[in-house]
Amino acid sequence: MDLEINSGIIISECLKHHGQGQLFFRADGLAFETRRSEARLEYLAAHDDIDPPQRAAILAAAITPGLTRNEVIAAWGLLEEDTRTAFGHVTEERRKAFAYFTGLEVGAPYALYFQDEILVGVKQTGELVPPHERELDMRIAEDSGLFYFYDGNDDQLRGSNVDQYHMDWDTMHLHLYTVEVVTPSSRYRIEAHLEANGALEKYETELNRLGHTIEAAPAEVRSQVALRLLPYPQPQRNKDRQI
Repeated sequence: MDLEINSGIIISECLKHHGQGQLFFRADGLAFETRRSEARLEYLAAHDDIDPPQRAAILAAAITPGLTRNEVIAAWGLLEEDTRTAFGHVTEERRKAFAYFTGLEVGAPYALYFQDEILVGVKQTGELVPPHERELDMRIAEDSGLFYFYDGNDDQLRGSNVDQYHMDWDTMHLHLYTVEVVTPSSRYRIEAHLEANGALEKYETELNRLGHTIEAAPAEVRSQVALRLLPYPQPQRNKDRQI
């Protein structure tokens, strides 16, 4: 797949239904850690309407197309450290959302494909679709209460505190939301954000390891290192992006 992801590619890959009818087990030895096993059992206890085949898959720490997004998280016991370097690309077609995520390492590298909240494809692949080129700016903009991001036709990235595709009538027509242009983050803003998250010292150490100083590192290197060190966003702050 071409690394330059666009809406057509996302939808096309989702509709291929990779891995239909197959089980994909977490195989890195962490699936049955006590905290992950307990999380699976708690999820199943709270959702007694899950069909027996899906229930058996979740219990075995396996995923399969047809599970919901939350069932995938429960089955593989996906915790923050598992998903920190996984990135998603989302698009919409006639009010249906299609999503493509890569970078999940659970004993093998996987790509997951979703239509709305349903897993429609799973593919084992070492290919890593890179994050959005403005990913770090988005993460920093979350501090200002912007959690949904959109690429405009004018090449401006905009952020909002409300999902622009799923608003109730009052919010939409009374303009009870914020939309702002997300400006590129300066070196000093990146460092301040890292310091606030307790990661500045590790950031400088990693830059030095790569042969750069904190003062002179290239912007691309700064962004890559910062993204690896920042805590993963909270689930309620997932970002929708129009590609």
